[in-house]
Parts: sequence; C-alpha cells; structure tokens
Amino acid sequence: MQKSIAFLNGAFMPIEEAKVPILDRGFYFGDGVYDVVMAFNHKPFALDDHLDRFAYSTREMELSCPYGRDELARLIAEGLSQVEGDELMVYFQLTRGAAPRRHLFPDKGTPGTFVMTVRPHAFDARLYREGLRSKLFDDMRWGRCDIKTLNLIPNTYCMQKAAEAGCDDAIFVKDGYVTECASSTMYIVQGGVLRTHPLTHAILPGTTRKHILQLAHELSIPVEERAFTVEELLSADEALSSNVAQRPTPVVSVDGHVIADGKMGPVTRALQRAYHARVVAACGPTYFDAHIDG
Repeated sequence: MQKSIAFLNGAFMPIEEAKVPILDRGFYFGDGVYDVVMAFNHKPFALDDHLDRFAYSTREMELSCPYGRDELARLIAEGLSQVEGDELMVYFQLTRGAAPRRHLFPDKGTPGTFVMTVRPHAFDARLYREGLRSKLFDDMRWGRCDIKTLNLIPNTYCMQKAAEAGCDDAIFVKDGYVTECASSTMYIVQGGVLRTHPLTHAILPGTTRKHILQLAHELSIPVEERAFTVEELLSADEALSSNVAQRPTPVVSVDGHVIADGKMGPVTRALQRAYHARVVAACGPTYFDAHIDG
C-alpha cells in the first residue's frame, strides 16, 4: 500500500512520477474539467453523483473522455485499493489534450489527457465543531459556474485574501445576493427554514448539497431554494456551508460580524448527524465518529 498514487496515460504510478506535457491545454488555458470523490474505508461515497456531474461537465465543455462510466468506477476502485488510509480523496480531471497553443479547439483526433490522483485527506475537526470565519467577495467568476472546470483563479485568489484577513473561507456575492463559497455551497437558516441558492448557471450543483437537501426533507426541515441577500446572511439564525471534504460545517462569522451567537445551531447539528449517518451506512464507521455530538 502506498501513501498516494496517480493514474496517467493508462497506468498507475507514484504521484511524483506523473508528468503532463507542457503543451497540454489544461496547463495554458485551463481547458478541462474535474471532480473530487471522498472515500471512507476505501469505499467511494456517492460515486454515482460525481460521475453524473463529471459527465455533465465533459458534455457541456464538448470534451471526449477516453473512459466510460464503468471504466472510471473501476479505475477509482483500483486506485483506492493501492493507497493506505481510512479517509481518502480521489481527484480526477480531463483536459482537451496537448496541442499547439491556439484558442480554437485542436483537431478532433487530439486525445484528451485524463489524470487521477488518490491521496489521504486531513479532516479539520476544529472547524467542523467550532465553525468557519468567512469573508465576502464580489463574484467575479465566469457565467457557467455549473460546470466544474479547471478555471479557479477567482476561487484561489479570494481564498488567499480571506486567509490573509484571518478567515477560513470566501463567500461570493453577486448583485447583493450570496451565490456560493469558493469551494462549497452556502446556506442559511431563518425561522427554522433552510435556504440556499437555486440550481442555475451561477453555482455548482454540489453533490453534498443534494444530500443535505434530501436529509433536510427527511428531518422535516423546510427547504427553500431561493437566493438570499448579504443582509439576510448577517441576520440569520444559523449559517453553514458544505462540500465533499468539509461536510456540513457551521459558519460563525462573516466579515467580522458574528452570526447569531457564534456557535453551531440546532439545524446544522442535526444535518451533521444525519449526513454522518448516511456516510456510515454507505461506507462503514469513520474516524470522525468521535467529532459528532450525540
């Protein structure tokens, strides 16, 4: 068993040995898509959701993947079997391949480049319990945020600026309304109702978002897929965000403004427990069991 591994050009190899051509369009244009799957006890969680989204992204970007859905699932399983760790992250991306640098798509026969890496994930239990301090930024991203592309400059830039300001996350705002975070879905709770931005081109269709909304319905928590303003965020009873690695996590302050009492609220706690139970049911006990309250 290895600490991490990569798959490139049809073969698994140590991650340090994986090399992509300098003319690859993912390198100089960000011309590609990706997805990320979490695995617990070497079992990928919600794999179908991620494969569905990856297929959507490739289709919308007019990319041709060299591997079909079943083959991708087999490669992910094979990669997981070679890496040690109870909680692993599988990252896979597809670019339009290597070709001379020009803005037009290369010839139809140009093979795409598919890369996959499997490595351990470090779970930050403190943020999970105590919550995120977030900072607001104008949403400067392109108009198709529903596609999970490699173009993440606004995301990385704003995350860096948030960190420099002593914050843990960046929240995007467009025309006064919260869209999402730099790498996660954003929610508020007001009067017992869970609200989040509707699925449009303005946000990524988060796989964890899908499960959280399902769990909310199961828990009889009212849900509104409706955009909310910055003012509504700051006056919310609770705020939380989620992604595949982070899970449902409380947001306790925004731009230095404390949300409610600055602690995890009851709806967030209930969603954490329910999401954790769903992961355990699918993949078995996990090492963050001890961080679930009650």
